[in-house]
Amino acid sequence: GIAEEMAVREWFCQLLTWNGKIVGKLSGDCKNSGRKLVADDLRPIELFAPLLGSAIGHARLLTNLGSVLRVSSSAVTCDTPTEIMMEVCRAAREIPGVDHSSVLLLDADDLSLGRIEAEYPLWGARGSTIPLPGVALAKRLTENRAPLVIPDVPNELGFGRLRDILAKLEIRSLLVVPIVSSGRPIGALVLDARKNSYKFTDADIALATIYASQVAVAIDNQRRQAES
Repeated sequence: GIAEEMAVREWFCQLLTWNGKIVGKLSGDCKNSGRKLVADDLRPIELFAPLLGSAIGHARLLTNLGSVLRVSSSAVTCDTPTEIMMEVCRAAREIPGVDHSSVLLLDADDLSLGRIEAEYPLWGARGSTIPLPGVALAKRLTENRAPLVIPDVPNELGFGRLRDILAKLEIRSLLVVPIVSSGRPIGALVLDARKNSYKFTDADIALATIYASQVAVAIDNQRRQAES
């Protein structure tokens, strides 16, 4: 094994956690000193590990904070929901592992149809109508109103007629977050990885959920203005 190849006799590994999630590990060995590890050696590690885990977790939040603030400010400065959707797509594309993002809104009169209202980068999908009948995943999304993570798109059975479209685009992994307005799903923010699979993390899902809520707020505001 690796330990034998490196002539390591003893080593330690301490998991680093933040908010109940594993965010890394801290490990070391006594190769140079050649002495054995004792309990007193590990106590400082155990005390330091929570601080390091918290630092990593907060650093990740700060990394995304600029994008969240930019999207939030666009909700104030942009004139139309479409502009906010474009800003959301740009921000979502910044998540590592994401190659493309889009906003799909359901047809108000026919929930079996969806329309791509915004995307980034531009793949030519904007304005496309997506038929949803027979797409089991779409039903799960609208009924459960919870994010869907599809790590292995080619082997997922719930896409129905969308399978050929996804295959043509070489999409390997998807994160689909519902956009909910006035308690009902009206669409979804879709993040996808092309060619290479990507495992979406809890942090990715939380961030995409914030972005989806911004779209919902923009649509709600436009509807209220139209009614006033």
